[in-house]
Amino acid sequence: MKLSLLLLFLFLLSSCSSTETEKTRLNMEEVYISNGVEQFFLPALPAWVNFSQESACYREQSIRYLNYEKLKKSYNLNYIKMLHLQHMFNRKLFAYRTSTGQDRLSLKDESFIFNNVYQQVVGNSFDFVVPNYKKVSIIWVDHFLKNPKKLKRILNRKDVGQGYPVIFSSCLTSYELEKLTQELGLDDLGVKFVSAEMESVFNFETLKQSQFTIELEKLFEGKELMFFGIEKPRTLSSNINFVKIK
Repeated sequence: MKLSLLLLFLFLLSSCSSTETEKTRLNMEEVYISNGVEQFFLPALPAWVNFSQESACYREQSIRYLNYEKLKKSYNLNYIKMLHLQHMFNRKLFAYRTSTGQDRLSLKDESFIFNNVYQQVVGNSFDFVVPNYKKVSIIWVDHFLKNPKKLKRILNRKDVGQGYPVIFSSCLTSYELEKLTQELGLDDLGVKFVSAEMESVFNFETLKQSQFTIELEKLFEGKELMFFGIEKPRTLSSNINFVKIK
């Protein structure tokens, strides 16, 4: 009887110890998260506000936007590197969610991915590589997404072909644009994508704006840019040649 009571006592003691160890581990994770890089994340946009006014579309994919102001103060990154950081961070998040089947990641996982991408950006290793061509044709595709035949004709236009083709979208992410070009049979053209996760509410001077934009002239510095669209975006630089598509 005494032996049974002793074994029961030891079992309960072991269980309590395991529970306390687990609590300690969880508490340590919370400490790690609270001191992580989440300070650089802007609040996630709810679905009903994940909207591009310029392109008149709702974005189906959630995008993790970064606080350029805090990034610049903490890491002294310039506009272009912060743009690449946000772009690559979102691509990695999407790839991780797809591979694991998780819709949402913990802050710990997001912090790990952020630090990994940050090291790549500091080392000047980017997912988006500016084409080594003097002329670049930027095609704003958002107004033609429901008309794939017309979109395909636009991408095959002679004047578009005078520069390296870059598809621009405020509605779609880079993975969605990749899928779109595959469906249109245009993936063999070697087009590049300036996608929704490359836009920000911060401009080149790290000043907050009232809408999401990207300073194309800074991204393609030194290039001769032709911008093709049904209308000229309000934020488009006057130094970029605009070609109206009817």
